[in-house]
Amino acid sequence: MVIGAAILVTAIVITGLIGIVGSGQDTANKADAASTSNPLLEQLAESKGEYLVASGNTNYYEYTGSATTLSDLADSGSNVSVCIGNDCDDDTIVSSGDTISVTSVEGNGTIPKTNLSLSEAPLFISSCAELNSITNMSGNYFLTQDIDCTGVAFSPKGTSSAPFTGIFDGGKHKITNLAITSNAQYTALFSYTNGATIKKLGIESGNINGGTYASSLIGSATNTTIANCYNKANIVTNRETSGLVNSLNNSSIINSFNSGNIYGPGATYLGGLVYSMTNNSSVINSLNAPSTIGSASYKGGLSYSCYTPGSISNSYFNSARYSVCVMSNTCTLTNCTGITISNMYASTHAVYNGSPAWDPNIWQWSGSALPTFKN
Repeated sequence: MVIGAAILVTAIVITGLIGIVGSGQDTANKADAASTSNPLLEQLAESKGEYLVASGNTNYYEYTGSATTLSDLADSGSNVSVCIGNDCDDDTIVSSGDTISVTSVEGNGTIPKTNLSLSEAPLFISSCAELNSITNMSGNYFLTQDIDCTGVAFSPKGTSSAPFTGIFDGGKHKITNLAITSNAQYTALFSYTNGATIKKLGIESGNINGGTYASSLIGSATNTTIANCYNKANIVTNRETSGLVNSLNNSSIINSFNSGNIYGPGATYLGGLVYSMTNNSSVINSLNAPSTIGSASYKGGLSYSCYTPGSISNSYFNSARYSVCVMSNTCTLTNCTGITISNMYASTHAVYNGSPAWDPNIWQWSGSALPTFKN
């Protein structure tokens, strides 16, 4: 292990499974970095906006909680040193809870760029049970793999008095067999959010049975950003409902879709991707493509209602199930159009090529179905 004059020191708290990153590279080269990095740590870096690798050598490290030594964490073939505090002895034992400092020296004497704040590193979620057990509503969470919720009676996260305010990064992973049953309003994976970010998360299958204003991903979203998400689960309620988010309040949905069926037996009003949009909310480059919906008298393909100064742009709905983009509207509609579901399959469709365009590093298209995550 070598230490030189130009160094980059990063501190990492070891908590179960975490990446120890030796050094970084400018984001302009992150596509190249992705091809050589550890997939889990690549996703962690991506979730914070950077890939972190060293020139020439990929200095990624994992710590799984078992006792090991500092020399086990450092690559003897690269310019990296690791320490616990001031203790840099190769034989020092590393245990869960230790704070590791990683010192990286580039061969060309430059300090590589990194914007990753490891004090903000997310808590990894690797099972439905772990997801169901989260209690910190301001936490930063990262889904490490696809998870199956079979047999889990899932409890919605966030309440009106304690909404979810953190970050949930799905890491381009999906939840299958999600089952939620509740008589409460705004039943969803996240019932209430405020100031939150939900991204790169798919609900692949399941059934959400809720009270008034149920949906799949979020019931009531305030000051929230939803990006690169989708739902395929069925939503059932006897009142007003929608496919992805029920209520958008000063919030946005970007590059996302719903293809889950929306059932509202007894409902007079039915939403699409969203039910209601208020206070400068927006839907951008998104789709609502359920094959079956309830027989409500009044229904909107993207939203039942949308009010000034809200907007829906470059977004499309299943013309076989809806006749209008928005039923009750005073907001700005731009290219909010009904088309057949099969016309949503091609990557060349306008919805995928708006601004911002759907990222081919996140999504992939087969041409015979709606897009899926690219892993």
